[in-house]
Amino acid sequence: MLQINKELLEDLGIKLPEDEAESLVIELMEQLNVRVGAELIDLLDDEEAKELIRLESEGTPEELQKFLDTNVPDYKDIVQDEYDILIGELAEGTDAVNNS
Repeated sequence: MLQINKELLEDLGIKLPEDEAESLVIELMEQLNVRVGAELIDLLDDEEAKELIRLESEGTPEELQKFLDTNVPDYKDIVQDEYDILIGELAEGTDAVNNS
């Protein structure tokens, strides 16, 4: 399971007070969701995209998962790729700050 948490931030050299770390974790999870959503929308036709959006807001987690399994078989790879990119960007930003 992919996780973004305070421990990951600390592993990347980002040391923040608890409340700031929590805010950053929430922001990063939102960014990841937006990125994955954008990738998925690009892969789906218009009707599938509408159904995905409907399921995200009105469906159960099980219905959403079934839709993804059926319509985006490489969903987990997409999530992993976007996670890796986001964490890489975060690490690069940390390196830039730490090397200044």
